[in-house]
Amino acid sequence: MSLAHNLNMIWCKPILKSTEEALGSIFGIQVTKHLSKCGPVDINSTTQNSVTRVECYIPKTPIDPKVMTMSSNKMCVLLVNRRRVHIAAFEKMLHQYIFGAIQVGNTQSINLKKKYPVALLKIDTPSTQVDFNRELDKSKVFLQHQVRL
Repeated sequence: MSLAHNLNMIWCKPILKSTEEALGSIFGIQVTKHLSKCGPVDINSTTQNSVTRVECYIPKTPIDPKVMTMSSNKMCVLLVNRRRVHIAAFEKMLHQYIFGAIQVGNTQSINLKKKYPVALLKIDTPSTQVDFNRELDKSKVFLQHQVRL
């Protein structure tokens, strides 16, 4: 992927070999050091011969809220088939887990209701099991087996 103007290269996205390298380039090395990889886990469908792969990167415990929380939800990333989406149930689950793991002594001067965790949840599923057409911008999706995930 690149951006050019009058045949002059303005910006070029670097090719990265792994998800960890991509996280380092997006979140920064300081934040990436505090992330723990969970998965990938393969979930077999009982009704179809298909496999859904789930992988996530969540903060290591104990969580430092000054490093691992942001004032914007842009660093809590949910990807379904490599497309950034919003699924309220998953975002709420990540929020509850991460803020449940923060030690009370670390939050004296921080209002956690206005903070969002740094995390990545990546779901790869067959296209027959996901519907991206819930919203015009395709940011909200319906997963067939959302409860199992």
